[in-house]
Amino acid sequence: MAFDVKDRLNLTPQEYRGREVNRFMEIGNDFNTTAFDKEKVTAMPNMNLSIAGGKLFEFAGGKKLGIMFSSSFKNEFEHLPDVIQSPVVERQGGGTQINFTSQKYNYSVLFSNMANITFALNDKHEFRYDVLYLNNGVDGFNKKVGLNEDWGEDKDYVIFLSNYQNYRLFNNQLQGSHVLSEKLKVDWNCNLINAKYAVPDRREIGFEPYGDQYTFMNETGFRAGRIIVEQNTDEQNAKLSLGYDVNEKFNVVAGGQYNSKKLEYFSHAYDYVMEANLEDVGLFDIDDDSYSDALQGLNQGAGYVSRIRNWTRDDMGYTGNSSIAAGFVDFTFKTTKLTINVGLRIEKSEMNLTSNMTELDGDEEEYTFDDTDLFPAFNAKYSLSDKANLRMAVSRTVVRPSFYEKTPAYLYPEPGELTIMGNPYTKEEPNADMGYLENSYSTNFDIKYEWFPTQGDMLALSIYGKNISEPIERVQLEKEVYMRNLNQDALAAGVELEVKKKINDFTVGMNAAYIYTHIDIPEENGENDSERGLQGAAPYLINADAGYNFKLGLDDKVNTYVGFVYNVFGKRLYKVGVDGIGNAYQLPINKLDFLVKNKINNKLDINLTINNLLDSKFTIEQDIYDSNDRVAKNKVTDEYKTGVTVGIGVSYKF
Repeated sequence: MAFDVKDRLNLTPQEYRGREVNRFMEIGNDFNTTAFDKEKVTAMPNMNLSIAGGKLFEFAGGKKLGIMFSSSFKNEFEHLPDVIQSPVVERQGGGTQINFTSQKYNYSVLFSNMANITFALNDKHEFRYDVLYLNNGVDGFNKKVGLNEDWGEDKDYVIFLSNYQNYRLFNNQLQGSHVLSEKLKVDWNCNLINAKYAVPDRREIGFEPYGDQYTFMNETGFRAGRIIVEQNTDEQNAKLSLGYDVNEKFNVVAGGQYNSKKLEYFSHAYDYVMEANLEDVGLFDIDDDSYSDALQGLNQGAGYVSRIRNWTRDDMGYTGNSSIAAGFVDFTFKTTKLTINVGLRIEKSEMNLTSNMTELDGDEEEYTFDDTDLFPAFNAKYSLSDKANLRMAVSRTVVRPSFYEKTPAYLYPEPGELTIMGNPYTKEEPNADMGYLENSYSTNFDIKYEWFPTQGDMLALSIYGKNISEPIERVQLEKEVYMRNLNQDALAAGVELEVKKKINDFTVGMNAAYIYTHIDIPEENGENDSERGLQGAAPYLINADAGYNFKLGLDDKVNTYVGFVYNVFGKRLYKVGVDGIGNAYQLPINKLDFLVKNKINNKLDINLTINNLLDSKFTIEQDIYDSNDRVAKNKVTDEYKTGVTVGIGVSYKF
């Protein structure tokens, strides 16, 4: 998959991907029966292969050249049975407006390559070049059975979706470090990033029951056909910093940083022009193994399908440009026991979005956003003893909306799924339904005590708090999902405990946190609650591990580590419901992994992993209200088992 990406991306002919496309076309090879058929294969064991190497060369005059590379190939088969997808339910009674059960099959491949060249002119001047290339392909097939109230009758439709997705990343980075004097040091770096995302192979076809058999969905509003998506992102980064040691206790670092990003997104949609007369195509049977007889009706000359129609909407494409220019200064003061760092950063950010870009017909809409912000930071560390420290930090940070969250472009969802809507509106010009989406700022404070009683042991206790100005949250409005700011400040506070203990060859560790969040909800926001926690925030988090290291063989040369890793998070608000829609919550996921690491000798390792021993479920529940606007019950809207994965790894060092 990652190796045949060129062929896969060319599955869709160029004439189907351009901006200027005739509204009607003849049926070509790319839209015939075989384009929708599937092939059943036996899943082989997942593989993860890698190779790495490096070499250091030394030359006269103290010059050094280091070269390192790594390359890896990873594939994975995945089957998610009986996936529940009911993202829209009625406010009262819990009647389902969209309700599907899916059988999902995915095959993914990740091909990654990394190389590094480091050249040291001497002990004062060093240059480094890094290059990273990732190629990820995912081939998926999904059978959905269920209903959508928009399609009319209350009966089980059958939808088949074939989907190929490709993501590629190419990152080049050049950096240098130069000691100009005993007191002055200069560091710089710049990098160029290109990321491509493509869906050249999304094919959808639907059938509706007709007695004991099926026929093509036609007059339901569902369009059988092709969806094509292409996204390209170019990003440039540059940073320069100068560090000056005033004396042994006082240091100053100042510099500047610049980031620029350009994104182009285009999607295209095509469907079949079908005849309404069922006698022209007939009725047929559909089962899990084959629907080839039904697909014959899509062939040219079959009498039921006449032409391909391009129904691409103008708002299915957009472009985005953004830039952040920043200047910063940091002061560090050190004594025997105390270290204080004070910093200030100023950022000027701009974002420009242009929608309705699929066809260049003069109705393009442009949105521009810009901000200038100051971000102070204060950090202090006090050594209570050789084994204990006390830390404190205060800072101001920002969360900026992405292109994806701001764009007004229409991002076409899969059949029966919620439409993702961008929110381009501002606080000065809000939308009546969606409100607005702008930067969210936080003032953060935390204090931490850490103790290291013996080597390998640690005890740390933290208390932290945040005041979040107009937090950004995911909101569901009927059949759409979007992001918006809450026009109130929110509070987040908590306590975190981290423990690590080693007793001979037995080790145990735990990280546990309690998080409290609160926000008051204005009545005009259209929610059922007047106060609640923040969307996405879990009330608690627990991560724990325990293991034992066995020493075997002659002179204890064989080391075998056997351990368990456990993590869980508390029930958290997944989507905020407004205007009659109940809140949706993600239920806790208890995940337990088992691992065995065998170090046979200095060159050979053999490992075993079993992930998700408990076969935990991903579950989303939505509140259902009674006539008094009180939560009467909950309904599962999304659910699937993540599965148990067993892996065996062999590593050999040459």
